[in-house]
Amino acid sequence: MPIQTALSTNGTSLPTRPGLVTAQLQALKAELMGDPLSLGYAPLLVSGNDAALAALLDAAIGPGAALVQQIDITRGALLKGLLPVFERVLGPGIDSNGTAIPVEILAKWRIRFDVLKVADPVIPLDAQIAALLAEAVTDKVATQAQVDGIVKAPGSRAEVLFGAGTVVTHVDVAAARRLP
Repeated sequence: MPIQTALSTNGTSLPTRPGLVTAQLQALKAELMGDPLSLGYAPLLVSGNDAALAALLDAAIGPGAALVQQIDITRGALLKGLLPVFERVLGPGIDSNGTAIPVEILAKWRIRFDVLKVADPVIPLDAQIAALLAEAVTDKVATQAQVDGIVKAPGSRAEVLFGAGTVVTHVDVAAARRLP
């Protein structure tokens, strides 16, 4: 298949994707032809080095890499990311602004901690988890930066363009280059 998935950045398996649809191939071609981040596609395009172009798109470090919204998270990674929340809630009861957390908020987050400890090993980052994390910010037991650290991870240019876990192959590049 033209586009494949491997492991997400947090180590969980992602399903294999079907081949790129025409719109995605067009987006890949526009990326290669326009080189919006000046990654140096031109010489590789001229030489026809599709494998090197794919490697550049799949590089998890460098100028093309950026934070990418994750699809799922392990229970351990979620608990680790929420550790500052639970330290506040189970410890002194002081929020991210340094003020006392109301008793009802402390009780709510203590229950959530107990529930998360026995949650599924892999948790989809869906609307329910997004709401839970947004509520942590609203309750001032977490900051937005802490939440972003939980739901986003470094990703390649391919992941920025097409989603977490995406690996662009030389076949994808060749297909995009052949488009009119």
